[in-house]
Amino acid sequence: MARQRKVYARRRLLRGLEKVQAFVDRLVDRATRAGAKAAPYNPFYHLGTLTIFLLIILVVTGVYLTVFYRPGSDRAYLSVLEMDNTWLGSLMRTVHRYASDAIIIVAFLHAWKMLVSDRFWGGRWLAWV
Repeated sequence: MARQRKVYARRRLLRGLEKVQAFVDRLVDRATRAGAKAAPYNPFYHLGTLTIFLLIILVVTGVYLTVFYRPGSDRAYLSVLEMDNTWLGSLMRTVHRYASDAIIIVAFLHAWKMLVSDRFWGGRWLAWV
């Protein structure tokens, strides 16, 4: 009986958090003036897709930076300076840095939304392990 109460308490907490998430979703829907067609404009509906998109950007920019980076205590700093001297190298470093920051935030928001909306049961449990 005590185990059942603990499960219900956890479900109540998730339901409360889901209400808060739904309120935030409605605010973003209003801000984007989406109305009935909220999915195309609300970024909270596309967090998983944004995470994969940022991962692809990180792989592409990371491969580019790896080609021109020379490891070693005497060459590493000079290779980064050489990359910064070209416009494409500087752009790639900047995109890589900001995409790496953004993927952490977007992945956390996606995990939060999936946890709050109780979407980690059934066939999705393996992704959470």
